[in-house]
Amino acid sequence: MPFIPSLLAFFRTLTQDRADLVLENLALRHQLAVLRRDTVVKPATVVRWHRQVFRLFWNRKSQPAKRGRPAIPFEVIHLIQRMALENTTWGEEGIQSEPKLLGYEVADSTVGKYLRRFRPHHPSQNWLTFLRNHLPLEERLRPQERRATFSGTRNRDFPGPRSVSSK
Repeated sequence: MPFIPSLLAFFRTLTQDRADLVLENLALRHQLAVLRRDTVVKPATVVRWHRQVFRLFWNRKSQPAKRGRPAIPFEVIHLIQRMALENTTWGEEGIQSEPKLLGYEVADSTVGKYLRRFRPHHPSQNWLTFLRNHLPLEERLRPQERRATFSGTRNRDFPGPRSVSSK
């Protein structure tokens, strides 16, 4: 069967004008030149492509992985810090519940991370604050009396241990 199209093409060339045949031949030669130019790849081009792919692969591979939870907005961090300043006795759980009321999902560990950066000391009260909050006004010690009482001087009501003299 492939013989029949070839035979028909041969008879067609016999019946064509010489000018049509020259134009068709010219068009076919141009088409072959374009195909050869587009399909032939130099070895240096292939090597360059491989180097580019290799470079892109290892650049991508060496990038830090984007894992873990997404970063929280700065406004939430500032809110955590402001609440830590205004409520010094609140811990992670107390501060964590407030942004949740505003629609921000923040874990206790995240609040703790930003509290440690912002407030390095423990949020508990010191003794002076405890005494001010729990003792009545009359029983509070003034700083001068506290220094005299705890500095090692003896109190009249309690003389302390007797020293044994060696006579």
